Amino acid sequence: MPEAYADLPPGPILDLPGSVGNTMATSRYFWYQTRHARPIPYTPNVRLDSCKDLDVSASFSDPHARSDMNAVLEDPAKGPDLLQVRLKKRYAAIVLHTDLEVRADLPSAYEPVLTKVFGPPESVGTLRIWRFEGAQ
Repeated sequence: MPEAYADLPPGPILDLPGSVGNTMATSRYFWYQTRHARPIPYTPNVRLDSCKDLDVSASFSDPHARSDMNAVLEDPAKGPDLLQVRLKKRYAAIVLHTDLEVRADLPSAYEPVLTKVFGPPESVGTLRIWRFEGAQ
């Protein structure tokens, strides 16, 4: 469990990327969310296309593009800024796991997209953290 989670503001935490290819690495999020006890609404298949927060799904995935396993493809640059800004009201923080992002082989990186919308992140090792005030 990354130590940086101890200093995050109260409220739900969005861990990204939403999935790490066809590996069990994505299941790491179950451990993180169990430990920090501030999960986002995923089904038991903890991948971006199983997220029940429709703004998250719309912001970071392309429902028309599907992988060979019939999963929605994750694309950090897919959603309009308006949807991503809504996340600021809903989540206490977005935590980007850059080590997992590299393994996910995403079409575009999250950090430039999120920095454009939310400003520069805090860097803690391989984590990039955007903190938000007033998450509901």
